[in-house]
Amino acid sequence: MGDNTSPISVILVSSGSRGNKLLFRYPFQRSQEHPASQTSKPRSRYAVNSTREHAEDQDGDSRFSDVILATILATKSEMCGQKFELKIDNVRFVGHPTLLQHALGQVSKTDPSPKREAPTMILFNVVFALRANADPSVINCLHNLSRRIATVLQHEERRCQYLTREAKLILALQDEQMMGLSPRSITSCPSASWPGTSRTLTTAAQLGGS
Repeated sequence: MGDNTSPISVILVSSGSRGNKLLFRYPFQRSQEHPASQTSKPRSRYAVNSTREHAEDQDGDSRFSDVILATILATKSEMCGQKFELKIDNVRFVGHPTLLQHALGQVSKTDPSPKREAPTMILFNVVFALRANADPSVINCLHNLSRRIATVLQHEERRCQYLTREAKLILALQDEQMMGLSPRSITSCPSASWPGTSRTLTTAAQLGGS
């Protein structure tokens, strides 16, 4: 991930009744604030980063906490449906924020769920973090990929509330994990590194590119 053509990371954020949330971040970044306490604890089997990856990304997005990323990447509704690009120092964030519309007329007749949940998500954004000096063609390519993934996720949300249900599961797992941690160790809580979310984005990317 050290060249100017490869993304530094891929991030999924949302905005809704629970505020701005970071649902997924790959590679998973662990806080380096308390390295001694972290080495004494068993490593989550869902964590996907390595020491080598962190060393390569010392100047990447690892310095941004989940809260900061959720705040700066979950845009206002007025910015949905268009290219999102934000440059901070040597990192460039590219995405396509998408508004979720839950009008009853848009509910698919093939919805397999017996009861639709009350929507809590207003918008989401699939964001790629790049080197700030990435080639414009790479930036445009990843924006297009973000838009395609968003289209697939939006379709599945309208069809069966897929994104709402997955986000609810992820946030419940995050809350459960944070409740079991001390205030000091909360900063190193694994941030949405669940394998189901990874499969979701992978599948959406495959469908979006077809």
